[in-house]
Amino acid sequence: GKFVPPPNFPFFPSSSSSSPSSSSNVMNSMGFPGGMNLNASPGGSSDNHNLMMMNQSRNEAAKAASLSASNMKQHAKACTAWRNKVVAACQSNDMAGLTWILEEEDCPLKGTDKDAHWIPLIPYVFPKQRLPLCRRNNNSKPKGREKSTRGLLLQFLLEMVDPFWFLEPDSRSGRSGLHTACWLGDDVTVKAILDAARVVVEEDSKPAEEDTKKGKKSGKKKKKQNNNKHQRGTKANVKREALPNLNEPCDESGWPPLLYAALTGSVRCVELLLGEGASPPESKTSDIHTWLKQTSKPVGLVQFLQFTLSSSSSKKGILAHVESHGMALQELQDQILSLENEPLKQQYLTAWKIIADRLEKYPLNST
Repeated sequence: GKFVPPPNFPFFPSSSSSSPSSSSNVMNSMGFPGGMNLNASPGGSSDNHNLMMMNQSRNEAAKAASLSASNMKQHAKACTAWRNKVVAACQSNDMAGLTWILEEEDCPLKGTDKDAHWIPLIPYVFPKQRLPLCRRNNNSKPKGREKSTRGLLLQFLLEMVDPFWFLEPDSRSGRSGLHTACWLGDDVTVKAILDAARVVVEEDSKPAEEDTKKGKKSGKKKKKQNNNKHQRGTKANVKREALPNLNEPCDESGWPPLLYAALTGSVRCVELLLGEGASPPESKTSDIHTWLKQTSKPVGLVQFLQFTLSSSSSKKGILAHVESHGMALQELQDQILSLENEPLKQQYLTAWKIIADRLEKYPLNST
């Protein structure tokens, strides 16, 4: 009458296999990992389960990190390949090819670091050399500029990135995009950058305008009171604020954009900068990079123009009055003041006189 369990009964060891090891072997034969140890402590299975889960989570984290690193490398390669195609189209002036790349292909640079991917494209929106002086001071619209690869790339960049990136100095050249455009006399690019930056500033001020509109709808009495008050957001009453960083000197020679535009003889660039709030009294060179030889103080904009005019006929030129660590001063001496073409040199002298007179008459408190 004694109960005898079957040989392969999983939970009770048979009489022929009373040891834990034989029970473990029976369990293994049934597909259970490691069987069941009846002599194990009550919490042993729980500890093993926690250890297994920890190992599994570590393995998943390692796989995710490896996959992320691999994806980052592939994305970096895609960004480099796309940017190289854009540069090649700009260098060959392939308008159709650049149009296809910018409009039809998916841009992998969206959301990427500006210094690593976007900033290297900015130099390709500028001309390779300084524009002719007559072209810069002519009120007629430039022909073919908007249809060039430079113009198309500039329009694309201003739509994709923050326009104020063009006002920040590049870590490699020390000049911002605005500094370079002013130095080359590229008034079309200067205007595009300033217009895009102005749009950003106006967009940021829209919440104040919306608050004013809400006040108008709150009632007739409140509406009458608001009509007597100064309303923000109306062009008639609000003073146009200067764009931020418009007078900031570059890191290369310590020159502000207005000084670059003035010394290159571009009347149009000077007027564009003044229209957006550039202030001549604040447009001084950085005494760390460029300074007067006699006093070691920074050079004012009008003072710099006067030195340029007075030293245009001497051999040392501007270098007799001003010292600089950057290359802009040497470029001014070599490319403009040392011109052998007398008619062209006279055009520069005339442009500098016009700009100097314009800046001397500029109100000190105007923005």
